[in-house]
Amino acid sequence: MTTTPISATDPLIWRATELAVRCHEGQIRKGDGAPYIVHPIRVALYLAQAGLRPEVIAAGLLHDTVEETHPEKRHDWWEELAKNTPRRVQALVQAVSDADPEAPWQERKEAYLRSIEKASCEALAIACADKLDNAIGMKKVLERDGAAAMRRFNAPLDVRIAYFHAIASITERRWPDCPLIHPLRVAIKELEEVAA
Repeated sequence: MTTTPISATDPLIWRATELAVRCHEGQIRKGDGAPYIVHPIRVALYLAQAGLRPEVIAAGLLHDTVEETHPEKRHDWWEELAKNTPRRVQALVQAVSDADPEAPWQERKEAYLRSIEKASCEALAIACADKLDNAIGMKKVLERDGAAAMRRFNAPLDVRIAYFHAIASITERRWPDCPLIHPLRVAIKELEEVAA
């Protein structure tokens, strides 16, 4: 897969940013209490730094819009994405979204791992960027608040770390040259060191 430099004024990325800001308005990250929008912005930045295409960066910005929306509004957000983004972006968002966001955490993540076994390389890159940011965020929360802070999350830390490793391993096997594998592996190792 080739990478392409992007323009800071790419209209698709601007539109995706506006949609993500609107969708995540008022939402807070449970780990660190930051406005939720900082997470998709960082995911998009990792993808941009890796040289991925504007459609991938836009999908990174929008990757949680459906999953993190109130269940009654999910259909509306799929319609919003259909009206405002190309089909490729919609397909990437769908590929990295939990099929059933209301299912128990373990069940959702096992289904996600099965899903990305068949996903495109671009979807794998988004999954890595997402988990990279989650691992960095968890490390910072642990450093600041200690192990008790992990109770805020839906699964124990060791289970989450194993999940991050699984994402990295699937990506490494399917796309060995993915530019986000190494940063993800480093973030996981640093999280493990703080958790030890």
